[in-house]
Amino acid sequence: LIGLIIISICLNSATDLRNKKGSSESNNSSNNSSNKSKSIKKINKRNNFIIIFSVILILVALYNIIDIMNDYRFEAFIAALYKKMGYKTILTSECGDKGIDVLALNGDTNYAIQVKHSKNPIGIQGVQEAKSGCEYYSNRWGFQFIPMLLSNSSFTTGAIDLANGTGVKLIGRDVLFDMLLSNKVANEDVVSCELHRLDRA
Repeated sequence: LIGLIIISICLNSATDLRNKKGSSESNNSSNNSSNKSKSIKKINKRNNFIIIFSVILILVALYNIIDIMNDYRFEAFIAALYKKMGYKTILTSECGDKGIDVLALNGDTNYAIQVKHSKNPIGIQGVQEAKSGCEYYSNRWGFQFIPMLLSNSSFTTGAIDLANGTGVKLIGRDVLFDMLLSNKVANEDVVSCELHRLDRA
C-alpha cells in the first residue's frame, strides 16, 4: 500500500512537470531553440527516472506479497492469475491432488500445473510430480493437458534438464512476475478461487 501511494505521488509529480513544461514554453516563446531543447531533455530524464522508480516499487511490492503467502494461498493466487488470462481454472483439493494444484483450460491449450511455493530452487521431484500428475488428470478428465511446474523461485540444473526431456513447461520467478505485471489479480479473485476448490465445492 505504501508503495502504491509513493507511485501515485511520483505520477502526480510527472504530471506537474509536464504542465510546467507547457507553461514554460508558452511564457518564454522568445527563448532560443537551444534553451528549449535543454529544458525538454531535463524533463524527459526526470520522467524516465520516475517511470523506472515506479516499476521498481511495483516489482518490490509483488515480490513481498507473493513470498509471504502460504502454500495454499499461492495455489489459489495462481488459479486466479490464469483465470485473468482467459482460462477456466480448477483448484484441486489440498490433499490427494496427485501432484497437480491447478488445472487451466481454454479449449486449445490446457495446463496441469504443479505449484511450488519455496525460498529455494525447485529440484527434479517437482518435475516428476508435474509429469505424473498431468498423466493422471489427462486420463481421468479426457483432456490433453500439458504438464507445467510453476514457482515463485527458480529451478535447479537437474530440474531444467529433466523438464526439457519430458516436456514439462517451467514457469519461474522472472516469467511469473512478467505475467503479474500484465494481469492484475485482486484479493477477491483469489478468495473466489479458494472457495471453489474441489474439496470445498
